[in-house]
Amino acid sequence: HQQQQQQHHPPDFVVCKKILEDHGKPIYSVRFNYTDLRHSHMFATVGDRRATVYRLRPDITDVEPVQVYVDGNDEEQLFTCAWSQDPLSGAPWLITGGVLGI
Repeated sequence: HQQQQQQHHPPDFVVCKKILEDHGKPIYSVRFNYTDLRHSHMFATVGDRRATVYRLRPDITDVEPVQVYVDGNDEEQLFTCAWSQDPLSGAPWLITGGVLGI
């Protein structure tokens, strides 16, 4: 008896939106907010000196920017981000890291 190996195929993904940010630099990180499921429709991007928080619209075909943070230091390059939350209030925190640190 030869056992048949089941092949696992990744799900089919469909591109629903491509975002080009006006700074024209690469986007290095995209993170959905799964820290608090009430905010799971929010995601953040980082690239250049900027972190942008977006809201995914209910029909998932479009997004809207909610907040934009620009580091005041021209030497900064943001490469990663992560979500956390205030331990007392539960308010979402976006943590970024780049060339100059966190």
